[in-house]
Amino acid sequence: MKFAKLVEDVSFPSNVGIVGAIILVAYFWNSPYFLNNAITFIASMLVYKATARMISKRVKSETKKFTYAFYAAISVFLILSYFLPLTNQFFLSAVCLIIFNFIIHFVRDYWKVSAHTMAYTAMATVLSLVDVRFAISFVLLPIVIWSRLVLKRHDMEQIIAAFVIGLVVPMIVFTL
Repeated sequence: MKFAKLVEDVSFPSNVGIVGAIILVAYFWNSPYFLNNAITFIASMLVYKATARMISKRVKSETKKFTYAFYAAISVFLILSYFLPLTNQFFLSAVCLIIFNFIIHFVRDYWKVSAHTMAYTAMATVLSLVDVRFAISFVLLPIVIWSRLVLKRHDMEQIIAAFVIGLVVPMIVFTL
């Protein structure tokens, strides 16, 4: 049970997004847009953390708290990306995050789709679309799913729906 809780904490959606973004920024080390990617990512994360901290006492719903912080961070990201050109993959990853956040924000109050599963699947999918060698990251997905089931946070339908969304959305966004 302790290991399942550890997996839940480590695979928290914002943690997964941060790890995925760090991997993408590092992957494009030799890109002329590396510094732009890094600055945009760091500024967005600082705004996200600051906003989440400021509203944590005022907003009771965890989903809403992280959604509001996300809106602030993505606004900074979009403003900076207007002035600082980014790699296409980095920008498209942010587009995927926007879509996932809308899905979570509007669906989660009615049906508790697994944000952990969706985030991890999406991160692995995005990284695999950037470079097929990152497909190895799917190896840890069963552990994330196992923790959601053991901790009784979701049923199998919610996990399957999250997996499909996390797999399909990046594939659509990256092929358009």
